[in-house]
Amino acid sequence: MWMADNRTTCGQRSLGIDPTTGKEMFLTKGGEVTFTYDPADILKVGNSRPLIQGICGTTVQYGGLSMNINMRYMVKSQQFNSALFNKVENITSSQYARQNADRRALYDRWKKAGDKAQFKAMERLDITQPFANTPMSSRFIREESNFVGESCSLTYDFYGQAWLKKPVCRVCASPVM
Repeated sequence: MWMADNRTTCGQRSLGIDPTTGKEMFLTKGGEVTFTYDPADILKVGNSRPLIQGICGTTVQYGGLSMNINMRYMVKSQQFNSALFNKVENITSSQYARQNADRRALYDRWKKAGDKAQFKAMERLDITQPFANTPMSSRFIREESNFVGESCSLTYDFYGQAWLKKPVCRVCASPVM
């Protein structure tokens, strides 16, 4: 994976996993289907700059009580899914054998002809050998839209309350000898 700028993700276009072989199918610049990754076919496959983004909020007030809620929204941002790329597709044999692996690394892979899977076939489980490294492709780009709570506050205005006019603490000074 490489980035043309800090918002654009580049890689080869992917058609997904071939149900008969379990290998990733790529699309060349000329529009041909191939199983071979070619750096000459790298294109821009994602842009993390959202179509629309912003913050909206409201404040409701009743008497001395007020509540403020702010929300953040983002529409159509294309994000590189590094968790799928590193912890599922490109998991190393030592990570698989010694660490807590994502269950998709084993269960959501292609296993036999006819399987419609999101991840390529795992060629071996021998922990002394590394798995084949999958190159960056459009298969790891996910479109993201969200509406998230940014902040929420609840306040009460005590200004003018009688109990505030009474002294809470009295300080007594005594001469030092």
